[in-house]
Amino acid sequence: MIFRASKGNSILYTFNTPSETETDIIPRSAFIIIIESGDVLINKINRICESFSAKKYRLPTNKDEVFDKIKEIENNITDTKQLWAMALKSLKENL
Repeated sequence: MIFRASKGNSILYTFNTPSETETDIIPRSAFIIIIESGDVLINKINRICESFSAKKYRLPTNKDEVFDKIKEIENNITDTKQLWAMALKSLKENL
């Protein structure tokens, strides 16, 4: 869908995220889309991503800022996993 929407002017990289704990019960896939800027194309890609309930992150163009943004996203993922584990533990204790 991305290839067709961008008329072949995109790079798409997909990969499966590793399951680190037993609390990761749903396998996840991640993808990176590299496209040229343009309001029409970005709107098309956004609509496709929204139809799959994908979380979107816009990376900065500065190399140093990119690594900071990646670290921020990794921290967000870690925090979410910890919250999930605490909620699961609490649910098990209450049941």
